[in-house]
Amino acid sequence: MINGCDHMLTSLKIENVAIIESAAIEFGCGLNVLTGETGAGKSIVIDSINAILGERTSREIIRTGAQNAKVYAVFEDVNDKVREFLDDNGIECEDGVLIINRTLSREGKNICRINGAPVTVSMLREIGAELIDIHGQHDNQSLLSPEKHCGFVDSYAKNDSLIADYREKYGRLCDIRNKLKKITTDESSKSQRIDFLTYQIDELEKADITVGERDELKARKALINNSQKVIVSLNAAYEALRADGAGIDMIGEAESEITGASEYMESLGEAAEKITDIRYELDDIAELVRDAMSEVDFDPSELDDIEERLDLLYRMSKKYGATEEEMLDYLAKAREELDNIA
Repeated sequence: MINGCDHMLTSLKIENVAIIESAAIEFGCGLNVLTGETGAGKSIVIDSINAILGERTSREIIRTGAQNAKVYAVFEDVNDKVREFLDDNGIECEDGVLIINRTLSREGKNICRINGAPVTVSMLREIGAELIDIHGQHDNQSLLSPEKHCGFVDSYAKNDSLIADYREKYGRLCDIRNKLKKITTDESSKSQRIDFLTYQIDELEKADITVGERDELKARKALINNSQKVIVSLNAAYEALRADGAGIDMIGEAESEITGASEYMESLGEAAEKITDIRYELDDIAELVRDAMSEVDFDPSELDDIEERLDLLYRMSKKYGATEEEMLDYLAKAREELDNIA
């Protein structure tokens, strides 16, 4: 492992990781070599460093018999990018020293801290990318991947600032494209909405709906369907009132007799007045019955017209509201919306 001069890993402490109960390693500037036989624990050290860098870990790394595994790492002379990350996240960094520790419990819980401040695993991964590059024995195979060649060239040419500038401009271009697409989409949606509102308003206006219309039509329909029964009843009532010797004639005779008697009996004066009023009222009722009889004379096509109108109102209620008031309110709101967007 090579420690750079701009920042370096100075120490690593491992507790209860795999077969290691406790180990502390100090690193110096420049080349540091870890040697040992197979199974000595070299890969455990690398796994521990990966854990500090925010890589995925498993509970299987916890040493048998222990409840949790812990890894501590100290970095010195961290670079500006690391300091900027710490500042952005409100983490103090005195004298360029960075202390990272991560604890993994058997319950799967991760506790991560940077300089004592709690952080997430993803934050460890983000800052870890600026601290250490780890290369395995097969990493050279990436040289055979064409999709990585451009990155190698940019890295060698130190095009970081140029790439950042390109990405910033490309991001702005994408934003402009998205805004243009949204404007185009909005205009299309607006045009469609105008057409839809215009259609609805035209349909409602042609329907010419009035409040209470359906109740009136239903009442008229019931009258037409029962017209024969109504005519028979009205004829019988009129005959009972107007026929010779019937209701009004009999009341008239009674009125005449009571009036004559009231000339000799003051107590009958009020009765004479009342029966006269009754005769007048019966005359009015007879005229009303006669007028009602003329109203029951229907045009055969009227029932068809009523049925057609009720069907139209039913279809409109399915679209715009259950009552005439709701349909008219819908019309008013549609007109207002059209005025606002047209």
